[in-house]
Amino acid sequence: MKSLILVLSVFLLQTSANSFNKSDVLDLRRLSEGFFKEAFTGYFKRMSKEDLPTLDKCTEQLYTIVDNLESEDPLTFYHSFEVFDSWGKLPSGITYGHLLDLGNYQQCIHIDFTTLSTLTRKETNVVGKYCQAKVPIEEIVKLVRPQIAFSEYFRGHVDGPAKDPPIGVGIGICMPKECDSKKMAFILTEALNGTKVTVSNCSTNDKPDYEAIDYVAFSVFGLIGLLLIVSTFYDWYTERLNLQRNESYLAFSLIHNGQKLFAINVKPNANSINCLHGIRSLSMVWVIFGHTLLWYLLIPMMNLRKVDDWKQTAMALVFETGIISVDTFFFLSGLLISWMGLKELEKNNGRINVVMMYVHRLFRLVPMIGIVILFVLSIMKFCGSGPNWPIFLLTHKYPCEKTWWRTFLFIQNYENDMMCIPQTWYLAVDMQLFIISPVILVCLYKWGKKFVPVIVLAGALSIGCVYGIYIKNNFRQVIAVNDKENSDRMAKTYYVTHTRYTIWLMGILFGYILTQFKNKEVKIPLVYNLIAWAATFTVIFSVVFGPYNSQQVGYESSAAEAASYDAFTRVAWGVALSWIIFACHHGYGGIINGFLSNPIWQVMSRLSFCMYMTHFTMQVIIYGNFQTSVYFSNFDAMGKFWISFGFTLMASIILVLTCEAPIIALEKMIFSRGKPKKTSEKTMKVEIEYPEKV
Repeated sequence: MKSLILVLSVFLLQTSANSFNKSDVLDLRRLSEGFFKEAFTGYFKRMSKEDLPTLDKCTEQLYTIVDNLESEDPLTFYHSFEVFDSWGKLPSGITYGHLLDLGNYQQCIHIDFTTLSTLTRKETNVVGKYCQAKVPIEEIVKLVRPQIAFSEYFRGHVDGPAKDPPIGVGIGICMPKECDSKKMAFILTEALNGTKVTVSNCSTNDKPDYEAIDYVAFSVFGLIGLLLIVSTFYDWYTERLNLQRNESYLAFSLIHNGQKLFAINVKPNANSINCLHGIRSLSMVWVIFGHTLLWYLLIPMMNLRKVDDWKQTAMALVFETGIISVDTFFFLSGLLISWMGLKELEKNNGRINVVMMYVHRLFRLVPMIGIVILFVLSIMKFCGSGPNWPIFLLTHKYPCEKTWWRTFLFIQNYENDMMCIPQTWYLAVDMQLFIISPVILVCLYKWGKKFVPVIVLAGALSIGCVYGIYIKNNFRQVIAVNDKENSDRMAKTYYVTHTRYTIWLMGILFGYILTQFKNKEVKIPLVYNLIAWAATFTVIFSVVFGPYNSQQVGYESSAAEAASYDAFTRVAWGVALSWIIFACHHGYGGIINGFLSNPIWQVMSRLSFCMYMTHFTMQVIIYGNFQTSVYFSNFDAMGKFWISFGFTLMASIILVLTCEAPIIALEKMIFSRGKPKKTSEKTMKVEIEYPEKV
C-alpha cells in the first residue's frame, strides 16, 4: 500500500505503455514498484545527517516527510501521505497530447502541519508549496531504454506547444514552502543520476504582498465608490421626495446612468444609422469568440494532438478568422468620423474645432485606459489562484509594469514587443488615424469627388506595404495561431497602422457617399438588390472559409497567396459592410435590417467599448483559474466562449456605470455643453452616444 502511495515514481516514468512492447511494460512496472525508493526516498534514506549536502530547512523537511512515510503513527503517516497524494500522476494518453497532469493544487497549498523533525528532533512546521516539474521526453526514455524511437514517434505525431526547448512531460508536485524551485530541481536531478529536471510555476497559499500601486488603486477605486454612493443616494432621495435637483450631482448615480445604459429607443431615428448597433454588437461577440481560442490553446489539454486535426476543419476557421472583426471596427470608425464630421463642417460653413476633437477623444479614452491598467497592476492579482495562475498573471501584468506609458501615448502598436493590455493596439491605430482625419474631412468637404482618387491611391499604397512585407519576410501561412511566424507577422503587418488603414479609408469614403444620398430617395430594382445581397454573402463566406485549403495537411501556400488573402480580404470585407449598411439604411435590407436594427442591440452596442477593454483581462482571469486539464472539442470551446462572454458582459456593465458614464457626464460639464440643468422631472431624457468608440 505504502509503495503505491509514493507517487513520485510517476515523475520518473512519464512514458506511454502503448508505444512499447510487453517487455517494456514489465520494465515500467518494475521501475514504478522499486525505482522510486532508490531514486528519491533512497536519496535521503541512504544518507545520515552528516552525509546530507546541506542541512537547511528544505532538506530537513523533505528528509522528515520521506522518513515519516514509514511511521506507525497514523496522523504522522497521513501528513506525509497527503504531500505525495497531491502530486500529479502518470497522464493517460501521452501520445494523444496529454503532457501535463496538474495534480491537486488546492490540496497541496492547504497542507499545513507540525511534526517532529527526524534530523533535529525539534518540531518543524511544514507548509505546502505547489510547483510543476518537467522532464524532456528524451530524458524520460533514457530512464527506460537508451533509444529515442519513442521520442521521434511523439515528435512526428503531436503538435506540441513548443519544439524548442524539447517537448517534455510534467506533473504537479508538492514540496515544503521552505524549498525553492532551484533546490527541488537540484534534488530531483541528483536523485535521477543527472537526468535534467526543471521545476517552475510555483505558488503557495500566501496572500499577495501589498505594493505601492495597490494603495493608489485602493484610493482611486475607493474614491469612485464613495462618489457612486453619494450620487446614487442623492438621486434616490431627490426622486423620492420630488425635489429640484442639479443634474451635475447625478454624474456618478448608478440609477441615473443605469437608465441611460439600458434605455431602448423603439422608434428608429431617421438621422442615425440604426443597423450599426447590430453590426457593432456581433463584431464584439466575434472578437471574444476568437480570443477564446487563443487562451483555450494555452491551458493544459488531454488531447493536444487532436488540435492539429481540428485546425483543418471549417469550425476552426470561424474562430481563427475572427481577426477580421477588428476591421469592422476600423470601418465603422472611419464611417462615423466621416458621417458626423462632414455634417459638422456643413453646419459650420467648413470650419471644425480640431483641438476640441482631440481633447474630446483623449478625455473619453485616457481615463478608461488608466482604470483598466490600474486594475491589471493591482487588483487583478487578488482575483485568481491555480496551478497556472502565476504565469497567466505574469504575462498580463509584467508588460504593464514595463510599458504602460506606451499605451497612454498610443504607440504600442509599433513598439509591440511587449504590450500592456494587448488589445489596445487597436486604440493606438485608431488614434493615429483619428489625428489625421481632420485633414481628410476638410479635403472631402472642399473638393468632394476630386479628392476620392487620393484616398484610393493611399489605400493602394497600404496594400502594397502588405505585399512587400510578406514577400520580404517570406510569410507563407495564410492563417496561423500560436506559432513563431504568426507572432512575427502580426508584429509587422497586423498591429501597425500603415498596413491597416485601407479599410478605415473605405469607411471614410463610404461615409462621404452616404452624405451624398442624404434626404434623397434611393431606388434599387429587386433583381439588382438580390444580386447585390448574393454577392455580399459570397464575399463573407469567402473571407471566412477561403483559407480552408491552406489549413489542410500537405498544402504549402506561397508568400504571394498569403499576402493576397491578408490584403484583399479586408477590402472585400469593407465592400460587404458597405452594401449591408447602405441597403439597410435605405430600406433594402429586409429581414437582415430588421435583425441588425432591432432595438435589443442598443444596450450591447453601448457596452461594446468597455467589453473590448475588459474581455482580454477577464479571459486571463478565467483561464488562469483553471485547475485541471481540459478535453479540447468544439462543444467545450463554445462553453468556454459563453463563460468569457458572460464575465465580460458583467465587467463591462460595471465599468460603464462606475467609470465611462461618469466620465462622459464630467466631460460635458467641464467643456460646458450647456450649463447644468435643474429639473424636477421624474423621468429624465435617457440618451447616450458612443459614436467614435469601438
